[in-house]
Amino acid sequence: MFGIICVIIGVVLVGYLIVKRYYAPWSLFLVGFLLISIMAIISPEPLLHGAKTATKSAFFDVIQYFTNQSKSILVGLGLNIMIISGFADYLDKIGATRSMVEIASKPLSYIKSPYLLLALAYIMGQIINVFIPSAVGLGVLMMLMVYPLLISVGCSNVASVACIITMSALDLGPASANSIMTAKLAAISPME
Repeated sequence: MFGIICVIIGVVLVGYLIVKRYYAPWSLFLVGFLLISIMAIISPEPLLHGAKTATKSAFFDVIQYFTNQSKSILVGLGLNIMIISGFADYLDKIGATRSMVEIASKPLSYIKSPYLLLALAYIMGQIINVFIPSAVGLGVLMMLMVYPLLISVGCSNVASVACIITMSALDLGPASANSIMTAKLAAISPME
């Protein structure tokens, strides 16, 4: 019961810090660190078990826990999102987006139906989703490359954003989270 009360207080504290305009990621990190520290102090069980336990101190176990979590997140999804966001920013800075829109909008302007263009963009996004399974990464890339193109050929803002958001709605390919979880539960490789 004490754990539930701590979590509720933590959620309220994060909400308060965000309302007071503190930087949200640091607010979440601070409250998360505080909650894990409280758990390490009051829990009779050690925070880390097995080979990942580097210390016997509750304080150092909290640090080791954050280190382990950071390694697993940065190696996986976090690093992919940072790479894709950096690539998207680089493309924008060198003017590749403007150039692509100028070149591609001319032949696409012959297609008079914006719904057909939205459908083609959705299919293209599904194909790219096989290779970029991160919804955030795919969204960043599509907002940079496809959104200005769809706007330039006459699609509405709302329809273009809806098309881009739904591109990652289906889990396709062996790199999607559902494929990996299903493969783990079935004890087979994701490629199978």
